[in-house]
Amino acid sequence: MSLIEIKNVSKEYIIGQTSTHALRDLSLQIDEGEFVTVMGPSGSGKSTFLTIAGGLSAPTSGRVAIDEIDVYSLRRDRLSDLRREYVGFVFQSFNLVPYLNVLENVLLPLAPTGLPAKQQASVAEDLLTEVGLYDKAKHLPGELSGGEQQRVAIARALVNDPLILLADEPTGNLDTATSESIMQLFRLLNERGKTILMVTHNPRYRSYSTRTIDFRDGTLVGDDAKNVQQITQKDTDDLARAQFEQFHRHSVQSAEEIKRR
Repeated sequence: MSLIEIKNVSKEYIIGQTSTHALRDLSLQIDEGEFVTVMGPSGSGKSTFLTIAGGLSAPTSGRVAIDEIDVYSLRRDRLSDLRREYVGFVFQSFNLVPYLNVLENVLLPLAPTGLPAKQQASVAEDLLTEVGLYDKAKHLPGELSGGEQQRVAIARALVNDPLILLADEPTGNLDTATSESIMQLFRLLNERGKTILMVTHNPRYRSYSTRTIDFRDGTLVGDDAKNVQQITQKDTDDLARAQFEQFHRHSVQSAEEIKRR
């Protein structure tokens, strides 16, 4: 069953007497557990597609469904609930609140849930451990590297345990080595069941995904649903996974040491 269904979706922006078509009659389905890289030149409609798929921007025409729920037929408050329950967002610019510490930033999406404060803190701390930043929980974003800030943003996106993770150029502000570590994290999350849609300009990242879709001038021009065995690159992946797990074990040990202090 498709987790996301896009049917005959168009998006048109009108400024004065000028009309711009960001998307043109787009139809596609995303199955649960897919990792989709979304590619195309600037202005091709990639980010517009992502925001429409995630319930952030209504299309001019057409239908968007998440888990068979007609997204844009919902009232505004119910639409907010759907986004919180189903979708986590990761952006190129991190969008962390500069005067809140790392833990407080991760906790933000939990504020409307009504969970007890201790339970909220436990969930957030577990995620910070998962991304290797438990020992930076009390630091402000400005005290972190770019890669660390993006890991905080990913933890925040995951704090409600959404089925879908949407990422718009998540490595765009990062160096090559840090970008690769973020991509390894995305791959690990996908292997654990997250459905991921990621906009990127970097063709290297096709190899991390199970499917690549390409946009040109608001139109879908390519849809490459790859054979998982073909793209897995087992030897490389096993090494990357082992390195990540080693990093994760070190982070857990650090967290346990801090708790004992």
